[in-house]
Amino acid sequence: EAKANIAFAVFDLERDCGDLDVSCYSTDGGKGAQVEIRAWFHPRLGECVLHFGVLKDPRSGEWKCPLDEKRVQWPEGMMAIDSKASQLKFQQLGDFVQGVDFSMPATSKRSDTGEEVVEPCIAGISFVLKNSRGDEWFKPRSGGDANIRFTSSGRWKGGWAQVADKIVEQEVTWKHMSLKRRYENCLEFVDAWEKKSDGLEMRRMRSWNTL
Repeated sequence: EAKANIAFAVFDLERDCGDLDVSCYSTDGGKGAQVEIRAWFHPRLGECVLHFGVLKDPRSGEWKCPLDEKRVQWPEGMMAIDSKASQLKFQQLGDFVQGVDFSMPATSKRSDTGEEVVEPCIAGISFVLKNSRGDEWFKPRSGGDANIRFTSSGRWKGGWAQVADKIVEQEVTWKHMSLKRRYENCLEFVDAWEKKSDGLEMRRMRSWNTL
């Protein structure tokens, strides 16, 4: 996570299938970007496959076929499934870890605040997973496709940007966003804040009784 200066996301997978993280960091002084996907799958699954698409634009959830992105250096063995998706087998990396890596060109620019921002040539990826036998498909525990965006275009740049990104991502790309799911999101945010601050963050917040 420490070197992931472009993007980093962690996905807790449904049905106790494991967890997975995606990191994207700049290379060659901002002229390139490297993506590393690392997964810890339940032993029952064996070798697994990444079923994914490239996100069409910075805020869209629509997929396009990765093989159409000729500038990206994809791993060998990637297969196009249809006009929107491709599949890649995870590589065994030892200690029950499986991984997929790829790289691409990027450009550097100055943000409105004067900060240097690295923009990879694709907006991001969206994916689900399956075992290599094809008899079990799975996705994040939240129920939607896993999305990670490599671009800063259209993203909130103020405080709590990571929280804003998650809210916008779910509201824009999920097909069904219930009131219950929104409430669960709030609980997850609060739980994360509590763990980071030993409860001090929430003690400083106004309650209904003090408003």
